[in-house]
Amino acid sequence: MNNVWKIENEWLEWYRLTPQERWHANQELWQFYLSSGGSLDSEPDSQSPFDSLYLERGKALTFFLCSTVTGK
Repeated sequence: MNNVWKIENEWLEWYRLTPQERWHANQELWQFYLSSGGSLDSEPDSQSPFDSLYLERGKALTFFLCSTVTGK
């Protein structure tokens, strides 16, 4: 059996870039994503055991950090 990998031209162009060129392209994509209203905030996950932490992000994070530092 002859397995032939078919790769789309867009992926071939990406593979041919140097690591520096990929880094630059990646930064441009992130800038576009954020400027078009994208967010880096995580979304609540009702199946996560930490779901309640997402509801009160600031308070939960503060509690976690304080309890970690103080050990209480």
